[in-house]
Amino acid sequence: MFTVAKANGVISTIYGAKNKELSFEYMYSFLTRKTAYLTREIVRTDGGDKSKVINVYIESLSWLMAISQKLEIDLELSFFSKFPTICPYCISSPCICSQTHRKPEFTSNARAIKEELFQKKNSLYHFGTPTIYAPEMINKIYPSNKNIYNIFGGFYHSSRLFEELGELHEAYTKLHEDKFYNKNNINDELADILAWMLSLWGIIFKDKDLGEAVDNYYINGCPSCNNKECICNNYSGRIISTSDRNEALSKVKALIQNEIDVTSKDPKNSNVLLKLKSSIDSIDDAIKSGSDSDARRSVAEVDSALAFIFQNTPEKTENQSELYGELDKSRKIV
Repeated sequence: MFTVAKANGVISTIYGAKNKELSFEYMYSFLTRKTAYLTREIVRTDGGDKSKVINVYIESLSWLMAISQKLEIDLELSFFSKFPTICPYCISSPCICSQTHRKPEFTSNARAIKEELFQKKNSLYHFGTPTIYAPEMINKIYPSNKNIYNIFGGFYHSSRLFEELGELHEAYTKLHEDKFYNKNNINDELADILAWMLSLWGIIFKDKDLGEAVDNYYINGCPSCNNKECICNNYSGRIISTSDRNEALSKVKALIQNEIDVTSKDPKNSNVLLKLKSSIDSIDDAIKSGSDSDARRSVAEVDSALAFIFQNTPEKTENQSELYGELDKSRKIV
């Protein structure tokens, strides 16, 4: 079963030594980048293949844990200190203030709330590290999260994640600018980011244990260099290179040419031929220019040409099916 402490241990073993040489700003940029990709994949998936969501989710979570280690903050303790099975504002589960922007229905004594949270946290740690499954716990506190996700998809969760990322950076800045600033504020911001991430996992993958997913992702150590202790160069994440993209576009081009060879035999297909030939010209231009925008536009044009073909073809030929498959791969790459 997933625990923050166990996942933290995995990240520390693989990346601990390497991360010591990295700055907070460097690590924060990767956390933001991976979180951006996570939100993109959540929106793109929309009930489809979720394997890519899992990978980028774990990468985002890993950078969050790496930052907490860099700042010498116990992420699990921070999380359970703020969310010890109850909402930190109305001290209830389920929360009774989630729809009123942290304003409880009844005003309680602030010091009493703080004491209740402290006692709840201590009870969780009474017999050692908490064994509560955190994604399930956070969604029990905030059941409205699932309803919001079902209505708006991942957009609301995405906006909240980026709001918390901004607040983390602000807190880090204050730590350097304000000599009286309490570092525990950063603990709270890290806990908030983790809470939204765990809520997402509990909603999208309610039947899949996050701990098992983390173990599978890091089964061979670092997925980029395949070492038990990462030896990757800085900025050497598993990017899709220009060569990879051009290779994918070239495969699509070859299949389009096959389609042209077949289509040209029938004079009735002149409109189809024009669209296919235009697509080849666009692909050539994208490969020559090296522009990401050109590549995306060329893939969109091929997609449109295929849609036109399928409107006039009752059944897909083997070449068309293969072309559509390669186009789908290229769409994900560009």
